Amino acid sequence: MSAPARPSEKGASVQDTRNQSAHPAAPPALLFIFGAHGDLVQRLLVPSLYRLCRDGLLDDATEVYGIDHNEATDEAFRERLSGFLHDLTRHPEAEGGGEKVVPACWRSLRERLHYLKGDFTDPDAYQDIARELAQRPGANAVFYLATSPGFFATIVQQLADAGLCDEGRGGFRRVAIEKPFGTDLASAQQLNALLYRHLHERQIYRVDHFAAKDATRNIGVQRFANGIVDAFWNHRHIEHVQISALETLGVGSRGRFYDRTGALRDMVPNHLFQLLAQVAMEPPATPDEAGWRKAKTDAIRAIEVQADDLALRNSVCGQYTAGNGQPGYLEAGNVPPDSTTETYIAVRLTLDAPRWTGVPFYLRTGKCLSRRSTEIVVQFRAPEHGLPNQSAGPTRLVLTLDPQESIAMEWSVRPPGPIVELGRTTLQHNPADLFPDKASTGYETLLYHCLTGVQTLFPTAQEAEAAWTAIGPFQRAWCERKPCGYRAGEDGPAEADDLIQRDGFDWWRPSS
Repeated sequence: MSAPARPSEKGASVQDTRNQSAHPAAPPALLFIFGAHGDLVQRLLVPSLYRLCRDGLLDDATEVYGIDHNEATDEAFRERLSGFLHDLTRHPEAEGGGEKVVPACWRSLRERLHYLKGDFTDPDAYQDIARELAQRPGANAVFYLATSPGFFATIVQQLADAGLCDEGRGGFRRVAIEKPFGTDLASAQQLNALLYRHLHERQIYRVDHFAAKDATRNIGVQRFANGIVDAFWNHRHIEHVQISALETLGVGSRGRFYDRTGALRDMVPNHLFQLLAQVAMEPPATPDEAGWRKAKTDAIRAIEVQADDLALRNSVCGQYTAGNGQPGYLEAGNVPPDSTTETYIAVRLTLDAPRWTGVPFYLRTGKCLSRRSTEIVVQFRAPEHGLPNQSAGPTRLVLTLDPQESIAMEWSVRPPGPIVELGRTTLQHNPADLFPDKASTGYETLLYHCLTGVQTLFPTAQEAEAAWTAIGPFQRAWCERKPCGYRAGEDGPAEADDLIQRDGFDWWRPSS
């Protein structure tokens, strides 16, 4: 492995081309990323590190080590990541895509990328890490687990056995773990118990990038920084809430991974619950990260745990079939021909919280659907006293997180003229109009906070376990049932429409 360049060897021109931030650079650290050849590293982590470097938030002395079992040199690793980064510029529809790469900024980061070949189960791989740290007494270190969840416990145990979790030598030691945090309640509890045997909570960073997306964080701003909102953010004024994460793509080449996971485990107890927590949480009792994390945890704990038979009635699982020129799920590579893994899930939840008495929350996510969008729809109750002889449509607040963040209010208006005939209009704000050319995926914030020791956006152990507690009945209800079919490129199973229409509502659509 080539020797890392000294900070003094970095080109001075880098400072001239960065978009300088008002915030200081994170403390220097050695960042060890397990799963270096995985999609997450190439598509999201390294591009996010590049943006931190560009914005002056990544210290020039920070070095990045990719760890995986594949053979590769430092230079081959750099070339591979360079290709992915530049390819991202040609895909504005991708997360963080379409943004021009500043050559000097990329060169600054590129020369600090290194590769260590190692088997995650082999103690020798961790001795290689120890040797790198031994060359820098007092250095900080972050161990980022961007691997299959099956390796989490092994890697943490190996790090502990090699003494790499010990902060006694002066520098901090932090472990970042990607979602999912387990596969059910029991496995989440086992993982948390292992972490606590070897690490303090201040060293543990459970990563869910939905929590750090700018649009997600803006929900808190809209609720708690604008006085007008809190007055009607409760069951007296809100009729129901919809949270959707819809994808147009199928599983592609990820069939083997996806078939072991499915839409429920992949999206609901992590991504969708992060959005639910932002909508449902109470104002934090204290203005610090502990107060914020507790308020989020309490929101997830408030989800009512349903009996298995009620969970079955309050959910729909689907699997896409061939349609609209797209193959079905069972035709994807590495998917068993008799698979019953769901590619779509819709659930109806209620919360045991005074603010949300009688307000249903409908969550859905799926692949190979007719449109791509991540959105939150808050539908308000009709006024107690309406206009005479007029029927007004529902008032809705629509928060779109993806593909482009927007905040829209749908409500009734009266066109000019002598006849009172209500129409509909939408007032919309697009943050990108105020902040153009600021591509962000959420990983920039999480990496920066992990390096600076800010845990506000990282779920607690209690939050993760509460999520699996709420999801358990749905897992059990569908574990041996065949999912409903729906054609690729359409809106999902008809049974999902039945689920929400049972309460007198419809899934929101842009044209509605």
